[in-house]
Amino acid sequence: MKLSINEELTQFLSQIRRLAAPNKIWLVGGAVRDLLLGKAVKDLDFVMADGSARLAKKVRKHFEGVSYSLDDERQTARVILHMGEPDELIMDFASFIGENLEEDLRQRDFTINSMAIDLDDLNQVFDPLFGLDDLEAKKLRLSGPKSLDTDPLRVIRLVRMMRTYGLEIDAETEELLRIAIEGLDRVSGERIRDEILKCVKLPGLAKTYRLFEENGIFKKLFELAGFQGENDPDDASFERFSYSSKFLTKLENLLDDINDENKGSDSITILAENHQVHNLLTETIQGGRSRRQLLLLFAFFFSRIVDVYRLRSEAETYCDGNLINCEEFAKKISHFLMMGVKEEKYFASLCQGYFGISKLEREKEIKNLDFYRYFKAIGSYGVESALLQIANQNASEQPSQTIIDLAEKIIFTWFFEQEGLVNPPRLVDGLSLQQKLKLKAGPKMGEYLEEVREAQVIGLVKTEEEALEFVRALMSEDR
Repeated sequence: MKLSINEELTQFLSQIRRLAAPNKIWLVGGAVRDLLLGKAVKDLDFVMADGSARLAKKVRKHFEGVSYSLDDERQTARVILHMGEPDELIMDFASFIGENLEEDLRQRDFTINSMAIDLDDLNQVFDPLFGLDDLEAKKLRLSGPKSLDTDPLRVIRLVRMMRTYGLEIDAETEELLRIAIEGLDRVSGERIRDEILKCVKLPGLAKTYRLFEENGIFKKLFELAGFQGENDPDDASFERFSYSSKFLTKLENLLDDINDENKGSDSITILAENHQVHNLLTETIQGGRSRRQLLLLFAFFFSRIVDVYRLRSEAETYCDGNLINCEEFAKKISHFLMMGVKEEKYFASLCQGYFGISKLEREKEIKNLDFYRYFKAIGSYGVESALLQIANQNASEQPSQTIIDLAEKIIFTWFFEQEGLVNPPRLVDGLSLQQKLKLKAGPKMGEYLEEVREAQVIGLVKTEEEALEFVRALMSEDR
């Protein structure tokens, strides 16, 4: 492998070197690895003996970026150029951990991330731990026996490195991994969340799931989230978790089809071609995280809970949603991962909407009022719940076409029947009831207004006068 540094990056690094003078500075970590692989880099980590914080300020001023401190003790600062733009560049400047560059590299996580380039000589890679050899051999080795213990979050990052670069670990690393997992309780939920989101973003979600399961990471995460007594069946071998693998694969394929403007999904071709679902999934809920990201994160955890219940031969009860308290599930996951209130509501709604579809399917006849009440409870999140059900059925050994049809109908209803079924225009409001019917404000008024809307959905009222007459009748009944 040879370094692949284009002219633009070469000139940029030369400017960084001039700003650092007379001090020496090195490019380290993942950027070196990716340059060896011929990949584009948007994150650059620099180390130097001293003066890193001062250099960060000079770089920020010179390139007109933004900067802030990450670690005052280690003089670590971050500079961001073109923030929020497609060409955004993130740079971290830090002082050595230890006395010199080699000591610093030996404190890092993996050998493939423990290489450095002297900005005075961009053609040479300093590689004391033979990371380049490991990269070529497709091996992921620890930089030292205490690499995982130093920062237990690295057990999750290890999975991401394996998946991203197609690497394997040896038996010794696997054993150290299992030991280090117990230290995850020392890591903040915020850091765990961000690392898992990076894992979930990778193609092949089922493969990521398998590595989490096989290496015991999932078991520890669920314990930390507070799922005591419902975390594992007696036999937790991955071969018995085949449903999760199929479910996640089907969901990912479905979302990829929706995201591909040249290809419609097998299940919802019209919607995919018109981009309604795609546009919805790109919306952010909170913290800059998109609905697609949160949907995959939800599915990642939810599918494991589902599989545990399936393995306990409780499938019938599970399908009713009785074994899963959706609000409690959402609360535990969102609190553990330090998600926001809106994200917690999103998780709860996905869960409730998912089981709500199963309950609707068992009705003898599904009426318009059922769709209205479904969306009143779930809102637009019902679209994602329907996608989950489509993936669920496609992953099942005996898929229910009735549920698939119902899920498609729910998606269609949200986008094309807003005024008729989802959100019918209000014929009357509280003020008109007060003025025309002398109704006092209170809980009853809200109940009457909701009954009017339901009457609209089933076609009983179509005008303001009919709505007023309808409320008059309700008031007479309550006298």
